[in-house]
Amino acid sequence: MTGPLTVIMQPFSQLLRALPPTVWAACALALLAPFAQALVDDVEQELARLAGEREMLAQELDQFKITVKMIHTEDTPPEQSSNPAVRKLALEMVSLRERLVAVTEREVTLLQEQIIAARQL
Repeated sequence: MTGPLTVIMQPFSQLLRALPPTVWAACALALLAPFAQALVDDVEQELARLAGEREMLAQELDQFKITVKMIHTEDTPPEQSSNPAVRKLALEMVSLRERLVAVTEREVTLLQEQIIAARQL
């Protein structure tokens, strides 16, 4: 028996197996595209957040440097100053630098992942 009734009565799985691989690939891409775009948007938002945080940390570090330069009059490094306020500021500067490095490393990692993904296309 042939005709529309036969097509309707055939098991759905047989119809699916009859589809060419290109149709499968197109369907998969159509279904996964929104998820891929969401991932790209998430990465872009993360990069923007990291860039903002990096800028804020750099500005804060600059302010600490200016403050230390104004109150530290000795010839020793600020970390070894006899003034406890200068030593505390110097330790905070070290902490800021560490955070700045961590944020920058995360930013670089995300950018490298984007580059690798783009080259694989």
